[in-house]
Amino acid sequence: MRRIFLLGWLLLEVSYAAESYAMSGTLGVGSAHDHDRESATVVDLSLRWPTSGRFNVIDEHEVLVGWIESRPLPPLDDHTLFAGYGFRSNFGRWFTGGGIVAVDQTSEALSSWYQFVTTGGVHIGHASLTLRHVSNSGFKGRNRGETYLSLGFDW
Repeated sequence: MRRIFLLGWLLLEVSYAAESYAMSGTLGVGSAHDHDRESATVVDLSLRWPTSGRFNVIDEHEVLVGWIESRPLPPLDDHTLFAGYGFRSNFGRWFTGGGIVAVDQTSEALSSWYQFVTTGGVHIGHASLTLRHVSNSGFKGRNRGETYLSLGFDW
C-alpha cells in the first residue's frame, strides 16, 4: 500500500510540473502478455516534452512510471512498480521509442532491477494504442520480459 501511495504522490507532483512546461502525457491501462496462461493488468503514465533539436530523429524525452499486477504463479506473485526515462520519435500519428527503467523487485519475468523498454504505437485523437516490451535483454538471469498492450488517454 505504501508503494501505491508513493506512486500517487509522484504522479501528482509531476502533473503540477507538467503545467509549467510544454509537456504532453498518456495515462494507459492494458494487459501484459501471458506467462504460463496467466495475464496481468498494467497501468502506466508517460510524460513527454520536446527535445532541444540537437537530435534529428529524437522528438521527445519520456518519463514512464507503471504498475504490473501480480499473477498467481510463484515466480510472478508480486505486483511490480517500474519507473524510467527514454525518448520517442514521431512519424505523423505513429511513434516509436526506447529507454531504461528500474523495477522495485525482480522476478522470473524481470530478473534484474534495471530493464530496457521498447515502445511503438499510434495516436488516434485523444487516445493512443501502445505496445511496450520491458526486458533486460538476458544480461542477468532468466529474463522472460513483460510485453503489454495498453489503451491510453492523451493530453
